[in-house]
Amino acid sequence: MTARVTVVGVGSPQGVDRFGWEVIEYLTNEVRLESLAPGQISLASSDRPGATLLELIKDAQLAMIVDAVEGGEKGRIVRLNKEQLLTNQKNLSSHAFGVAEALALGQALNILPSDIILYGLETGEQARAFTTTRQSIVTIGESIGREIQQRLDGSETQHDKPAVAVQ
Repeated sequence: MTARVTVVGVGSPQGVDRFGWEVIEYLTNEVRLESLAPGQISLASSDRPGATLLELIKDAQLAMIVDAVEGGEKGRIVRLNKEQLLTNQKNLSSHAFGVAEALALGQALNILPSDIILYGLETGEQARAFTTTRQSIVTIGESIGREIQQRLDGSETQHDKPAVAVQ
């Protein structure tokens, strides 16, 4: 059975770039997302995936990507939908061939899931000096958990809220 929802934490072992991985750990250990709908939710952490990201999300109906986002307002959480991701591709990742480039390739190949959401944590201009907080991990983890539960229950709500600042 193919998972309806795939959540991928993008990152690397260094500093703020572990953020995506830390959210996946939180979803696994605290929210226990996979138990909400056995076989329908897939969680993965990926080390600077580049084009491999496409392989991880290709069969999902909903792909959620969690990553540190360079620039912006330090500590602000952003949520971007598929359209926003494909039209605003600058500064979406701290990786050379990152999320934006992988999604652009997936769009060109017509292999993207119908729904993609990126939850990002903006690092500000001094990305190397920024560290994540437990609060930012919990905030994004809980938001992802609620959104997935609403979608699985068929009670999906609008998620057009402005970004939330977490310091």
